[in-house]
Amino acid sequence: MNKQELLEALRAKLNGLPKEDIDEACDYYSEIIDDRMEEGLNEAEAVSALGPIDQIAAQIMAGASLPKLVRAKAAPSRPLSPREIILIILASPIWLPLLLAGIGLFLSIYIILWAALITLYAVAISFAAGSAAGIAGGAALITSGQTAHGVLYLGLGLICVGLTILLTLCSFKCTALCVSLSKKILLKTKLYFIKRGEAK
Repeated sequence: MNKQELLEALRAKLNGLPKEDIDEACDYYSEIIDDRMEEGLNEAEAVSALGPIDQIAAQIMAGASLPKLVRAKAAPSRPLSPREIILIILASPIWLPLLLAGIGLFLSIYIILWAALITLYAVAISFAAGSAAGIAGGAALITSGQTAHGVLYLGLGLICVGLTILLTLCSFKCTALCVSLSKKILLKTKLYFIKRGEAK
């Protein structure tokens, strides 16, 4: 594959993105190829060094701004006729509440997910405070001669230590899963607008 073929393939892969973003990406990779050719590589080697075209396109899509994609998708490919505008306005009592309900439901689920994660961290912090209080209180009781009560407090403190470690590890794992899920949702949303843009 030569440089021109790569740039044409890249434009086809990014067809749903705003035109200025496609031009910017193609100019960027064109400069990279030119620089590597100046360093001694031939054109085919310089193109091959960039990696698979699908991987290049995926990286560009991941970095694309979602608001830009939404604006590009929302922009009509042709001016709307007066009849179409009237139909949209008349149908708005139906589609607008459904759209807002869908967005609200999605945001609610997303907020609940992160709220549950924050709660998990709060519980872990509470157990950490309980473990410190239990161990300190147990040591103080043993020092004052109340051995039985002191051992009980120490035991409770150690239980809290174990629960703190368990919940902290669980919180870290859940955080990683939430971040990964958020990235996937964002990428899927971008791909949706890009594919819809390709269909226009």
